[in-house]
Amino acid sequence: MVSIPVKLYTATESKDVSFRQLVAEDMKPLKQLRWSPTLDREVQYDELIKGYEYA
Repeated sequence: MVSIPVKLYTATESKDVSFRQLVAEDMKPLKQLRWSPTLDREVQYDELIKGYEYA
């Protein structure tokens, strides 16, 4: 009997796919502002808190 060493490799790689919204005119990513309609201004990330609403 003959023994032949074999090394195994994975056949596929797991990669995440993400889509970006682009502006058709210049093909650049869309910048989404965090806008408060109550304050009528852009809100900075450090001013945000998380919450939920229920009915």
